[in-house]
Amino acid sequence: KQVVSTQSTGSVVEAYNAKYEDEDAGPGDGLVELIFVKRQRYKLCNLVLDNCSISEIGPCEEVTNICSKVTECDLAHNSLTEWTEVYKLLDVGPHIKFLNLSNNSLAACQGLPTVQYPALHCLVLCGNGIDWSTLLTLLPHLPR
Repeated sequence: KQVVSTQSTGSVVEAYNAKYEDEDAGPGDGLVELIFVKRQRYKLCNLVLDNCSISEIGPCEEVTNICSKVTECDLAHNSLTEWTEVYKLLDVGPHIKFLNLSNNSLAACQGLPTVQYPALHCLVLCGNGIDWSTLLTLLPHLPR
């Protein structure tokens, strides 16, 4: 399953939730359908939230629910600036193998992760202005 969003929001959680809003539903409308969708929505393997003006990941508990099964995550062309937000995503998304962070505003690494991320096989960082020293600092935490 794949989710694609073009709406502008501030966090991964807000962008994700925007995909499931039903503006036409009134109170009590579609209750059975809503319960079914709510159970299914956290089974995504590919999460695509590019061009959503995301600057933060959001509350850990909610992101954990969203990313528990995600193996590919595309956050390209957003507004991420802090590496701590990237680490937070990887901490709560233990199965993420592919992470596209191209064309955000990540640059120098402000603090290192406290753990390694062995599941991560591919990290796309094009268009972030990352220098070699930052990349060499990150590599030991990304053993694959």
